Amino acid sequence: NFCSGCTYYVGVHSFAENCTVAVTATSDALRTISLVNGLPLKQSLVGGEYRYFEIALADGAGDLTVAIQPEAGDSDVDIFVTADGSQPSSTQYQWKSDARHDSEDQVTVRAQDSAYCSACTYRVAVFATHTSTVTIVATTSTGTTLLPLGLPSEQRVPVGATVYFNAVLNPEGDPADVTVVPLRAPIHMALSTLTSQPSDDFHKALVDAPLGEPTRFQLDRAKLRQWCPTEVQMNGMCSLYIAVSTTAADEASFSISVNQGSGGVLIPGLPQLSSADPARPRLFTLS
Repeated sequence: NFCSGCTYYVGVHSFAENCTVAVTATSDALRTISLVNGLPLKQSLVGGEYRYFEIALADGAGDLTVAIQPEAGDSDVDIFVTADGSQPSSTQYQWKSDARHDSEDQVTVRAQDSAYCSACTYRVAVFATHTSTVTIVATTSTGTTLLPLGLPSEQRVPVGATVYFNAVLNPEGDPADVTVVPLRAPIHMALSTLTSQPSDDFHKALVDAPLGEPTRFQLDRAKLRQWCPTEVQMNGMCSLYIAVSTTAADEASFSISVNQGSGGVLIPGLPQLSSADPARPRLFTLS
């Protein structure tokens, strides 16, 4: 049934009440996957091989961060980035994940870097030493990272900066919560459903999370309906926006998850806070 030069249509049906998915299509002729600003993408990496991605930045997008979060298998990966049109590799790159200002699973291209290119396409190569499953996300400093429900994500916020997240909630669904565990320094959160970049001056709630202590902000059914009136809904769903910053002397790392309903995902090494009652047991999956 293969058709060369044809348009293929893909339909996705959800059996759950609220589901967030990312769909990618690749072929032998097209081995580069386009990344969407702030959209996490799950990938299976083959040991000893490269996987290629690209992301086009708009003018004024600010810093670009490409981060890898392991989900299963050995997480020994290297990230190489170029903006000059060349194919990145271990011998051809402008930025790499073990550079002096980056950690092993993250590359940050600063707008102040001499090689930074505004309104350009950045190419990304990910090399896995061993077969593994990871989530890759590329985010600009002016962009927002999507948090799939129930999936904890390890993130960082530099000193003096603010990083933004959003999660899609069902305003008529189960109670929701935002759970964070600061891993390196205390963090400060501003939450809103009215703006994609909440702040201390414009927010629905402010939350301070001390170092090492799981902190949960809960939205019960009444508060969920209050925060998600019809005018902020899109197709019956509501976006919760979260801004995270730190006043520490060094960058802060933290685990963050947004949950709604009884399902959750466990990531090895990432702590998360949970509770359950006998009538509604909390279920988790672990790959």
